Amino acid sequence: MTAQPNDALAEGSARTVELTVDVGPAHWVTENGPHGSHWALSRKRRALKELGYLRCLNGARGVHMRKAHVTAYVQYPSRNRADPTNAGPTAKPIIDGFTRAGLWPDDDSVHVLGPDFRREPGVTGVKGLHRIRFVIEEVCNE
Repeated sequence: MTAQPNDALAEGSARTVELTVDVGPAHWVTENGPHGSHWALSRKRRALKELGYLRCLNGARGVHMRKAHVTAYVQYPSRNRADPTNAGPTAKPIIDGFTRAGLWPDDDSVHVLGPDFRREPGVTGVKGLHRIRFVIEEVCNE
C-alpha cells in the first residue's frame, strides 16, 4: 500500500494508492445474481460503503486527489470462469466510501476515471470470499 501526504510531492508528480477490500458472501453483489429484496440490497450497499470508508481511512488517511484513475482487480474464491465487470455493484458503494473518506471531492466523471475491472491472478482460497484491490492513480495533467 502506497500513500503519501500532499505536501511530500514534487510539482507534477503523481501518487498511487492501493486499497484492498475483502468482501464476504453476505455482501457480494453482482450484475447477474439475485440479491433479495430492495431492502436487503440497500443494507448490503450501506455495509459496503462503510467498509470502503473505513478501509480508506485506515490505508490512505490524509491523501486527497483532485482527479484519479481507478483500476479494480477482482480476485475470486476459485479459478472458475468469471467476468470482473460484474463486480461493479460491489465496487461502486466501496468507491462511495472512499469519497466519503475524502480521497477525492466527488466520484463523478470529472474526478474519477473508471473503475476499470481486471481479474487478479490467483484465488482467495476461501469459499465465497472475493477480494478487490483498488489501484488509484492520481491524474495530474488533464
